[in-house]
Amino acid sequence: MKKRLIPVLAAVLLGSGTLAARDEYREIARLASMNERVYGIRSMADGEHYTTLEGNEILRYSYAQEGPGERLLPRSSDVQTVSDYTFSPDERMILIASGRTPIYRHSYTTQYLLAADGVVRPILPEAEAPRDASFSPDGRLIAYSDRNDLYVYEIATKKTRRITDDGAWNSVINGTTDWVYEEEFGFTRAYAFSPDGKRLAYLRFDESQVPLMEMMRFDGKLYNEAYS
Repeated sequence: MKKRLIPVLAAVLLGSGTLAARDEYREIARLASMNERVYGIRSMADGEHYTTLEGNEILRYSYAQEGPGERLLPRSSDVQTVSDYTFSPDERMILIASGRTPIYRHSYTTQYLLAADGVVRPILPEAEAPRDASFSPDGRLIAYSDRNDLYVYEIATKKTRRITDDGAWNSVINGTTDWVYEEEFGFTRAYAFSPDGKRLAYLRFDESQVPLMEMMRFDGKLYNEAYS
């Protein structure tokens, strides 16, 4: 009798484990299902308004009241392209990414503009290929990456401070991710300010010992190009 009970008990335990796994799978599938969603709106700090990007205009709407959106960029500004935008922590300034030059799936370089006090002006004049810019928590600084090095731009003085100086293509990456992190984890900004905005933590990738391979790229051009 004991010899028969053991396999039966094991079967019951295994069966219950399988049922639990199925329930867990169903829960994961439910959470990941294509439910109804609203894309493209960004709630503001007051909880009463939200913004959307419509063409090259950033518009603010009220949740409670219907009506046309309020234009946030001054009419005198001549912004040709708004690819993305970010509010400063106090929402008095807007960091604008104007145009994109793609790198990989998510990453791109861009020209950054700053909208503040009714004026839109280009910033980061010394940067050649800026990317992944963001405000510090106190709104004084804008950090960004350029050619694999990390920089900080002070808004009040318009001065740029270089944080790292060893970045190099196919060698060292500071403050942004390599292709694998971008592709598998879906993020490109690899730095963060401390809550008081006085410190900056960042990832550093050393690819100097990674073998260099070459491949041909076919991007719809007349002639394909070698890429490494």
